[in-house]
Amino acid sequence: MKNNHLLPTTIIGAGAVGSTLAHALHKKGYPIVSVISMTETSAKKLAGKVHSKIASTELKDIDFTTRLIIIAVPDSAVFKVSHSLARLKTLNFKKILVAHTSGMYPASTLNTIKKKGASVASLHPIQTFPKVSLRKSQPISLNGIYYGVDCKKEALGKIKNIINDLNGNMVIIPSRLRHLYHTTCVFSSSYFVMLTNIVSELSKELQLNEPWQKVFGPLTNTAINNARTNFPADALTGPILRGDIFGVLNHMVALEQFAPEFLLVYTFGALEIARIAACEGLITEQQHKEIGRMFSDLFRQTNLSPKRKVTK
Repeated sequence: MKNNHLLPTTIIGAGAVGSTLAHALHKKGYPIVSVISMTETSAKKLAGKVHSKIASTELKDIDFTTRLIIIAVPDSAVFKVSHSLARLKTLNFKKILVAHTSGMYPASTLNTIKKKGASVASLHPIQTFPKVSLRKSQPISLNGIYYGVDCKKEALGKIKNIINDLNGNMVIIPSRLRHLYHTTCVFSSSYFVMLTNIVSELSKELQLNEPWQKVFGPLTNTAINNARTNFPADALTGPILRGDIFGVLNHMVALEQFAPEFLLVYTFGALEIARIAACEGLITEQQHKEIGRMFSDLFRQTNLSPKRKVTK
């Protein structure tokens, strides 16, 4: 069986996302014909790994045989790249699919290219791409992940082929919901990391004789698994659900003494737990109001400004 759908591909952006997609597509047989990046060093580094003959900092150097262009640049640069691409005279856009990897913006961000005849899409891998992975050359797995897609019918078939080749899955995110979708992605990744960092920082104050990951890891993993396999509200535990207001106050006093910079996060987290608990009938509406008043009073009285340097 011939893989006629394996499109000659150009990668614009040799950062974590672009590099990961380039490696994954290359392994699946996609010819990477050009790599364009902000610096010649990063372009050449990626091009060498995916056997691309063209490595450049200039869009005008994109191989004319390319049939798939993946724009993997920061969100703020997508518009600029799109407009610059549209000015190129060397590409037959009617034969090209152009996809950006931004989770924030819809496919219509590429309308200037679409007017030239190209098919366009938003192809956002729902995965985390920390810069440390790129620095340490740590592979980021795309196996089995979902891609948030926005495109018209004419591009859908090719997008499905690309995602299938990457052993991925697709979820359609219409343009009007892209910002909400991206917010959900942030809650699913960075906000989890932020909470994990708090556990790490508080563990230093506890002077544990074991790594915090070993001590609190099972608790975290079980809580996440319970939330994923059951209704999240059913996985909630802690003093708020028990109506233990004094327990909550003790937490607040301890944080004010040892880590006041985390009081704000604790406060908003507690208020959200109380809201969920009230909605699910786990606490009464009166208890919900009392918790709200208590935190409102504490919020006005507490110093939330101290900063702590995050140490590794």
